[in-house]
Parts: sequence; C-alpha cells; structure tokens
Amino acid sequence: MTKTDSSAAPDPDDLDLTELYEELAPELRAFFRLKIGPRISVRESAEDLVQTVFREVIQDLDQFEDRGEGSFRKWLFMTAWRKLRDRQRFWARECRNAQAEVEGYDLQQASFYGHILSPSRIAIGREEAQQFELAFDSLPEDFKTVITFSRMLGLSASEIGIEMDRSEGSVRVLLHRALARLGRILEEGA
Repeated sequence: MTKTDSSAAPDPDDLDLTELYEELAPELRAFFRLKIGPRISVRESAEDLVQTVFREVIQDLDQFEDRGEGSFRKWLFMTAWRKLRDRQRFWARECRNAQAEVEGYDLQQASFYGHILSPSRIAIGREEAQQFELAFDSLPEDFKTVITFSRMLGLSASEIGIEMDRSEGSVRVLLHRALARLGRILEEGA
C-alpha cells in the first residue's frame, strides 16, 4: 500500500496500520505535547495518548462519516481532543498534581509546529520546538484553544464558534489576536 491520504477515510479492508500510524503519529504527538499539561505529563506520555487515540479510531472506523477533504484528519484530532479532555478531568478528580517531565523532541513532530504559524511547513529544530512549546504554554487558555481548534484540528471558524460558544466573527478576531500574541512572544524569545 502506498502512503495513506490522511484527509480521506481509509478503507478498512486496505488499511496498512503501520503506515497510517507513521504518517499521523508525529502530528498527534505534537498536539498532545502542546496540550497535555503538567498534571497529565508526569503520568502519561504523549506517545501513550497517541497510541490510545489511534487504537480507538481504528476500532471505531465504521462510525467515520466521510465529509470531504480533511474530514478523517478532523475526526482523528477531535478524538484526540476528547481523549485529552477526559484525561484532564480524570487527573483533576483524583487531585493528582505534579511537575512536568522533560521528554526528547521528535523532528517530525517539530515540523508540525511550523505549520501553525506558516503554511510552508518549514521544519523547525529541536530548540525552536521547545521555544514554541514554552511560548504556546504562556498564552491565555482561550488563545491556546482557538489556535488548537483552527491550526491543529483544522476546524472552521463556525465549527470553533460552536465548540467555544462564540460567534464566527469573534472566533476570527480571537484567532488573529492569539496568533499575533504567539508571534510576538516568539520574536521576543529569539
């Protein structure tokens, strides 16, 4: 099987799980590294969450509705978003709080960060990935959320508005401000 098109629904009968995982895991890992937070990161690795989400998506593949280009990727990342939210709730309920552990940086995952700010998707280095994660972490929660929904999950302004209970116009303004703030923080750190 050739490289899987992550924007289309994989055919379960022609599914090469290894190729699918290799193609999508770096982006999922990058997503989790940005959103995981210290409460979860000391107990669950981004890789563990990637494997869990991947397994769940494969198990539920028959529930996927192909709605055009990018719909499989959106479905995958929305599954990841829900998994992360569930894990955050679990660890909050358990009143477990600890310091984040430092993990190594994956260059494929780092390249995912590059397209959040630039469509050219130029690969950024390990040090820049770490700077990006620190800058992203310093943003207010609503800025992190709108960037995550827009740039990582690929949701439209109207879809984000539903998730964030905001108008489409206010989502666009929020996204613009969030990306501008992130850009300023990155410039100051350079």
